[in-house]
Formats: sequence, C-alpha cells, structure tokens
Amino acid sequence: MNEQLSKSSLRASRQLYDAVKTKVIELEKQNTSRIIAFQSDAKGEWHKIGGNSLLLYYFEVCQKILNLHPSIQSDTDFSTATFPEGVICVRGLNVLEKRLTLAQVLKEKRVSKRVVVYELNISLSLETLNELRASLIKSREEALAVVRPKSSLDPEAFSYIRHLDSRIYEEVRKLNAFDRECLGLETCNLAHAMFTTYYEMNDGLTSEPTGWQKIYSYARHVSYNLNTMVERKMCPIAPITHIWDDCIALIRHIKRAHLKISSTGSKSRV
Repeated sequence: MNEQLSKSSLRASRQLYDAVKTKVIELEKQNTSRIIAFQSDAKGEWHKIGGNSLLLYYFEVCQKILNLHPSIQSDTDFSTATFPEGVICVRGLNVLEKRLTLAQVLKEKRVSKRVVVYELNISLSLETLNELRASLIKSREEALAVVRPKSSLDPEAFSYIRHLDSRIYEEVRKLNAFDRECLGLETCNLAHAMFTTYYEMNDGLTSEPTGWQKIYSYARHVSYNLNTMVERKMCPIAPITHIWDDCIALIRHIKRAHLKISSTGSKSRV
C-alpha cells in the first residue's frame, strides 16, 4: 500500500481535505440560509453536508417540505475537524439540486474549488439551529445507548473498530455492483464482524483471548482486501489509505495489548 501512494502525497491529500473541511466548519458557524456541500473524494463524485447546512437541509427542506428522511452518518473521516451532528453524504449534486428546486427554496448557486454553496430563500435563527442540533445529537445518543457495549474493555481498540466499520461501509457502498460483489461486501462483513465480536466480549458471550484473536484475524484480512482494492483500481487511493492506516494501527494495538506478540528482534511487516 505504501508503495502505491507516497507519504508526501498522502500527507498533501489529507492536508487539503482538512483545510477545506475546516474552512466549511468555520463558515457554518454563522450560516442561517445556505447549504454548503464540500467534496469528499478525489473524483468529486461525493460531497458532504454538515453543520447548519445539514440542519437546514434535513429539517426544513427534506422533512418539512419534501417528507424525506435522508441518512445522517457519524462524522468519522479521521480529519482534524468534525461535525458533532454528523454529515449527510450526497453522490452527485444533481439529486441535491433537484430536491432544492422541487422544494422551491433554491435562490442561487455558487461554485468554487471543492465547495458548492446553495443560497436559499428560507432561513432559521442561530438560536433555532442550535436547538435543532442539540435535539438531533440527544436523540442519536439515546438511540446508540441501546446498542452500545455496557462496558468498555478497551476504548482505544473500540474507537478503531467503530471507525473502521463506519468508514469501510461508506466506501464500499460507493463501489460499482461488480466490485462490491467481488470484494466490497466481504470487506464490509469482516469489519462488522470485528464490531460484533467486541460486543460479544462485553456481554460475556466470547472470552477475551478468543475475541481478540478473532478481531486480530479479521483486521489482517481487511488489510489484505484494502490493498487488493487499490491494486485493482476499484476505488480512489486516498480514502482507502486512510482506512488502511487505522486498520494497521488496530492490528498493532491488539498485538501489543492483548495477544502479547513481541515484535522485538525482527522488523515487523505491519
């Protein structure tokens, strides 16, 4: 994988994405009447909506006018800045623009590098937007409390596992039908198996030695699949490399903390 993408190229890609996202987050602080979509992949096929833009789009446009309920995902892209309310991912801006037109709220469109701004003829006060954000976060936390592990065996490992499960799903659903069937679904299922195994350890259904060994094996398999996905050009390199880095970090953490596999005396390939 590291041969496919140089460290300097990866660093530049991450820095550019971070810079764009940080700029958008700053714009969202005073946004009361716009939907700001920023590019989230190298090809520009996918965009994300977060902050006040998400609240305006989700509550005012989709729910109130169009009676739609778009999926809100946790913001787990490993950048330095995050949207606490989550993000809505949009594949192709045509769908977004058609919805805004159908709802009769689109006033003007402005396009700049990696960011598209839709000026609306509706607005909400910052106070109302903050109330909607608090309500959205609260309802999500209440829903997650039902399925979260009751105890946290290893918060660091769980954070990696949760991010991997979410991010792999996000990338796999972008694949074409053949690539998804060929390798994507298997990778997605392996990531979810790590998640499930962690839950089983928390509930006492799987012993810790057995559970950590399973998760370690699943993570290794995921790393192989991610490498193959890039070699076969199934998807852009940058997002898969981000995921691969965290997969390797999880493998190293499990080896060090739970499997007691020593890497001294020989150079680790991980």
